[in-house]
Amino acid sequence: MNRRQSIGGDGFKNLRAFREARDLSQRECGQMVDVSQITWSRWERRLRYPPRDKAKMLAKITGVPLEILLGLSVVLLGLFGSCL
Repeated sequence: MNRRQSIGGDGFKNLRAFREARDLSQRECGQMVDVSQITWSRWERRLRYPPRDKAKMLAKITGVPLEILLGLSVVLLGLFGSCL
């Protein structure tokens, strides 16, 4: 991982769907988690992944569990859920 401790998973590919379903701009979504429109755009396109603190905020505002955003499978969650 890089020094900012970014994390990513397949769940982040749905950020655009989340935004569009709520008729929000990238700028508005970025403001929700205190990042720029450019940063949000990079997350949507999976050019970059959010740092852990922002990923936790994304889980809260999207209603998607952090484990799903991270791309952990249901099988892994069953085996290691207590460790997360």
